[in-house]
Amino acid sequence: MSSGYLAASSEPEAGPSPKRRRRSPLPRSRSIYEWAALALVGLCPIAGIWLYGAIPLWAYGPMMALAFVGCALYWARPLFFDRAEPAQCPPAFGGLALFLAYGALLILRSEARYEAFLEMLKLACHVFAFQFWFGLAREQGRWRILLALLLLSGTLMAWYAIVQHANGSRMVLLVERPAQYEMRASGAFICPNHFANFLAMLVPTSIALMTARGAGAALRILAVYSAVVLLPPIYLSASRSAWIGLGAGITVTLALLGLRKSRSRAIVLLLVTPLALAAVGVAVWAFSPLVQERVADALRGNVRLNLWRDTWTMIRDNPWFGWGPGQYRWIYPQYWHFLKMHIDPEHAHNDYLQLVAEFGAVGAVLLLSALAWALIRLVAVIQNSDSERGAALIAGFAGACAASAAHAMFDYNFHLFGNVQVLAALGGVTCATLVGGGHLRPRPCIGSGKISALAAAVVMLAFAVLSARASAAEIFTARGDRNRQKARFESAVAAYRAALRVEPRKGAAHRGIGLVRIAQARWNLDAESRTRQLDEAIERFERALKLNPRDLDAQFGLVRVAQMRERADEALARLRDLVRQAPYHSGYWFELGLHLRSMRDYAGALQAFETARSLEPSERIDLNIQAVRRRLAESQKSP
Repeated sequence: MSSGYLAASSEPEAGPSPKRRRRSPLPRSRSIYEWAALALVGLCPIAGIWLYGAIPLWAYGPMMALAFVGCALYWARPLFFDRAEPAQCPPAFGGLALFLAYGALLILRSEARYEAFLEMLKLACHVFAFQFWFGLAREQGRWRILLALLLLSGTLMAWYAIVQHANGSRMVLLVERPAQYEMRASGAFICPNHFANFLAMLVPTSIALMTARGAGAALRILAVYSAVVLLPPIYLSASRSAWIGLGAGITVTLALLGLRKSRSRAIVLLLVTPLALAAVGVAVWAFSPLVQERVADALRGNVRLNLWRDTWTMIRDNPWFGWGPGQYRWIYPQYWHFLKMHIDPEHAHNDYLQLVAEFGAVGAVLLLSALAWALIRLVAVIQNSDSERGAALIAGFAGACAASAAHAMFDYNFHLFGNVQVLAALGGVTCATLVGGGHLRPRPCIGSGKISALAAAVVMLAFAVLSARASAAEIFTARGDRNRQKARFESAVAAYRAALRVEPRKGAAHRGIGLVRIAQARWNLDAESRTRQLDEAIERFERALKLNPRDLDAQFGLVRVAQMRERADEALARLRDLVRQAPYHSGYWFELGLHLRSMRDYAGALQAFETARSLEPSERIDLNIQAVRRRLAESQKSP
């Protein structure tokens, strides 16, 4: 599973403890070079997380490009420094690389290939960032600085969330948080659940660092401060999944710290800690209206259960190899059955189900076995290591993994670029300190020659270019969407075309141009130019569908064009196909009702309107139902 192995699992070395490596100070030029690379890769987990959690593509795309540039600098070190060792492989890197290769092959069988490509690019960035931290974090005590910066960023955001809550503000930077989140704390994130997961990963690390005398007094004091400051905003986030994840993370961390002393102590802590945390939870519930409301809401039922049932049906139809990376959002409407409300199910709200749905059982086994192997081997070091620092970092990282793993059963935090980058940084730093202490013996990922280093660096730079193209196309498309909504049609088209020049596979930009042409044609009284606009709209929607056959918005655009050209039968056929593909989309049922009403099929229109009302009641649906019923009554009275 890996190109590296732990010294604790190999033949025992002479002496009571593994031999520690002593490294001479680095030349200033190399130190500057490596710190520049660290700044590029560390931008997202340390600072970029403040840009709405680095969740939207327009936010994380540029940082992903810079991270790949930093990785290229790491791989290219032998080209510039004679004594620089080639890139090293962290635990499980081989298994993770195999999973990436498998996912790349799945792109070819995915319907929305561009979306599959973006998903695999994200995953590649996580894997190579983990390797990067592993390779560079141990020199010159960098790991202390990096962990301190991560904790400082988390504590600052915790204070930001506390101040937001105290002021009763729903503003997140320059954007107002949706009303559905009420006053739940979210820091610099839009969604409180994602914010709480970010903090919950840092709490186990803080607890573990408190016990690590080798971490230094300053970092230990910061760890104590972080553990205290991070807890209130996690509570104020009202995220039930984060509360569960926090409990799991603290339990695992304390149990592994106990394992340092003995197995019996670890078992006791593994049993006692959850009970103690449960007792604290009950006490808080007894006095906290916020917790009482969140618990009551969970007991009333949750959309997640029905979403999971639909996802399981999706899995059964393609169990071994899945539907392809990034395909969940586009495939789900076909399996929309148990979920009795209209939402945009971009994720399954259970990362394990979505993993199997997209990558199949084969992909899930490849990924989870690689990660489990790495964690098990790291945990094995705790008892064999003479380093309290190394044992503490392993306990903290395992606790952060446990917090995220428990949270991921109810959310999609492993699909959040910024949060996963934080976890990759924690894992890479932890493994790097084990190398510095002599407990991990990595092996080079490539040959020691400069040609191998150059080839690997070029691949990383290629990934950086692809990331930059994707983010630029997303930014231009978002600008086009804003201009279109403000009726600045020519500016919108210019932005969409700029997106397509950067990334011709951006189907959303083709769809955007089609929507602009429909809006222009709606008020155009010149028959000739109106025809040209509608022709271009058809062309753009068809291009979007060629890139992504599951794009329902592009399909609906063709409905609009057919209606504007008074091709009623074509529009009806397309609408019926839409409600077949998305049977719980109230908007499509409503449009079907309007179209049938215009065709004087009042019985069919009534059925469509009633279906729409059952999914999402509204006044306009009720008014249409009343009007159709009057028409039906009049038709029955007439001879």
